[in-house]
Amino acid sequence: MALPVLVTRVRATLHKQNRKGFTQEQILSAAKELGIDIDNPTAEDTKAVCNKLVETNPDNQPNASELEALTVPTPTSEETVNTSMLESLPTPEITPEVEAPRQETAITPTEKVLIVGTQAKILGIELSTAEAESIANQINFQKRDTDELLEEIKSFLIAFINHRENQNQQQVLATFGEIIQHANASNQRVSEALSSQFQSLSVQLEESRNHFKSSVRSALKCFAIAE
Repeated sequence: MALPVLVTRVRATLHKQNRKGFTQEQILSAAKELGIDIDNPTAEDTKAVCNKLVETNPDNQPNASELEALTVPTPTSEETVNTSMLESLPTPEITPEVEAPRQETAITPTEKVLIVGTQAKILGIELSTAEAESIANQINFQKRDTDELLEEIKSFLIAFINHRENQNQQQVLATFGEIIQHANASNQRVSEALSSQFQSLSVQLEESRNHFKSSVRSALKCFAIAE
């Protein structure tokens, strides 16, 4: 069972904000409340679910050290620019430069799978070609900063591994249950077979005992000996 697209995108977004610990059930519940399609979400849908989860879980916030890294420093008096001096300077003539149009080369599907597979190997994760293709199809590779793209791929890989481990655990438990059920059924059959054999043996012993008594009576009659 594939992981819903919305779940992987929401986890990737929250992971970049260092908000972790949201379960798949919480994400799906928020999506249900907002009436969002979990298999074909838009960017706005993903943002709405993230906001919903943050609002309903205010304790899940970045720590103080991370917020400090985002704080913009206030300029000192030495860095403050004297506006009057700037106004007295002559305005230079600016010749507009014509920017040459950039040609962006689209990443092919094969290259996307190769990028995902390479990142998986770096993290020590083994993926089949089909699994790498499934993850690559959920990631937007166009017009992305390299570090941001690699971070999102990492988040998708972690979410995929967690999903696969959960499936493997369920499969092991199901197999273990089948083994126990088979063993119980086998024990029941053996018990029934032994019970049947004991009953048959009891009948045979009773018949042998009766036959022996009959033989003894016949022998005693031949010698005219009273019982």
